[in-house]
Amino acid sequence: MSAVQQIRSRLNVEVSPGLAAISVRDWERLFTGLRDSLEMVALKQSTGFDGFQFHTILVKQDDQPILMVPLFQTHFNLTRLADGWVEKLTAPLVSGLPHLFNPQILGVGFVEGEWGQIGIDSNIDKSTLTVAWDLAFEALNYLAEGVQADLIAFYNFNDESGKLIPPDKMKEFLDVTGFSCCQIPITYDSLEQYFESLSKGMKKNLKRKMKKAQDVEILHTCSPEPWIDKIYDLYCKTVERQDLTFATLRKSYFERVCHAVPGAEYVLYFVEGKLSAFNLVVLREGCLVDQYFGMNPEIGRQYALYFVSWAENIRYCIDHKIELYHAGSSAEDLKKRLNAEVIPSLIFFKHRNPLAHYLLKKLKFAVNAQVKNCLPPVELGSGWSILSDSADETSDVQLQVENPSAIVTPLFSSK
Repeated sequence: MSAVQQIRSRLNVEVSPGLAAISVRDWERLFTGLRDSLEMVALKQSTGFDGFQFHTILVKQDDQPILMVPLFQTHFNLTRLADGWVEKLTAPLVSGLPHLFNPQILGVGFVEGEWGQIGIDSNIDKSTLTVAWDLAFEALNYLAEGVQADLIAFYNFNDESGKLIPPDKMKEFLDVTGFSCCQIPITYDSLEQYFESLSKGMKKNLKRKMKKAQDVEILHTCSPEPWIDKIYDLYCKTVERQDLTFATLRKSYFERVCHAVPGAEYVLYFVEGKLSAFNLVVLREGCLVDQYFGMNPEIGRQYALYFVSWAENIRYCIDHKIELYHAGSSAEDLKKRLNAEVIPSLIFFKHRNPLAHYLLKKLKFAVNAQVKNCLPPVELGSGWSILSDSADETSDVQLQVENPSAIVTPLFSSK
């Protein structure tokens, strides 16, 4: 038996609908550094998004998970990514070429999350990981065929989360800029010291806004029930104002999050006794993760509630000795001026129809970049060079998975 066969004999690939049954311990072991917990991802999937389905590819070695690929399935109108005359030119083509401009996507990563990531055992050797990826990509391609996906996409991957994706398997994929994330290491002893670290103009502007908002009442709570209708209304109206929204959460997510997700808390902002803004944050492993912010635009601008919320989160981190504030995506230029570090990401995609893929390659210039050109490029596969080349000694065991289709088939056997 060859070395590869020995490795394959210990590996088993499973494809399941929804989120694979996995323990919190295994999730933390595989998804090192991910800001979203298993409970958060499970809640988002269970409360659901309109028009989305979920799957998981799980590769196990001797019944222990070593590679986990979270997947989502949906349709997406690609003309929404274009601007100006390009959008006007391509919009009429959606009905005529739906598989090109409104494809069904099988996405690798998370619909809503800080970035895309694949769960990988950090102790795995290069030989075993190579074979595990072979099995995972076989299952991914078979699943894409079975659910009739037009496009396979790796959604919002950065240098860190993509460091163990094999570059050789991504050669045919095109890439466009994704949604970057922003974060601030909390090295300040006081909010005043944070203000002093800003540029002169930003410091002056921020202090002026803080004075303007002195009458804003702030409430931290894990019991949002009295205000949940207003919270969801603020969230929905905020989503409506955004240029590009991939998915919208349902109200049940906001109702359940504090009970289902450890460390979740609402920060509510009241003006003259009325709820005018909310911020959903999660304290996770020494990091305050900013999940969602919504506000009444008129009152928000009048009382600078975005900046009040930002300063409140910095203050909270300082007071509770939290080492990192993860400020999420969007408004990167503003957040950079507020001392945030920007982590760029890319979306990698491949149309399963060669002609459609060629056309998308030609049209790629029309995609509206979300990450500015001044940011460093994203590079996949940087972590392979530090992996050990040798695999563990393997026994001569019967190969458990010769063809992943045997496991994938039940997901769409009715088609």
